[in-house]
Amino acid sequence: MKHFKLLTSIIFFVILSSCVTTNSIENEQSFFGFWNSHDMEYVAEDIVKDIVESHAYQSCYRYFGRKPVLCAGIFENLSGENFDTKTLTSKFNQEFKIQKLEYELIDTSDILKVRQNAESAGCDLFIAGSVKTVVENMQGKMSRRFIVTANLYDLSADRKLWTGEHSQIVKTIRKYAKLK
Repeated sequence: MKHFKLLTSIIFFVILSSCVTTNSIENEQSFFGFWNSHDMEYVAEDIVKDIVESHAYQSCYRYFGRKPVLCAGIFENLSGENFDTKTLTSKFNQEFKIQKLEYELIDTSDILKVRQNAESAGCDLFIAGSVKTVVENMQGKMSRRFIVTANLYDLSADRKLWTGEHSQIVKTIRKYAKLK
């Protein structure tokens, strides 16, 4: 009887696992809907991790003899979607705190004053970038890929140190029938 239960369990597991479909593109998150707060958290976490592991950040760490002070600036919305990129900036600040990095909050309401505010706040490094979307046909379904480009700037040397891109958020576009 015990062998029968074990055999039944194994057969059930094999049948169940054969029904699972996998995405052919690794490390992608595919959801229905639009860009949201959860997506921004995921992107901020991924990009901050990439920055901290980058040669540019590590070189600044050695140069300053301490953790560089980071500021997150404006991310320009090039997507044509209606969302506020200030929320993305706040997600970067939250991720700095989670990663126990040195950071300063700056006023990002005026794009012309962002750099000036970062310098006056004592920031060494500054992150800014853009968000855009690309509509594509993926495995026979229309989807929207969100591409976030982030640049890391050294404020003292007035130069770009690092550029990264996050393009793993893909949302399926649902077609809705018109209601009569």
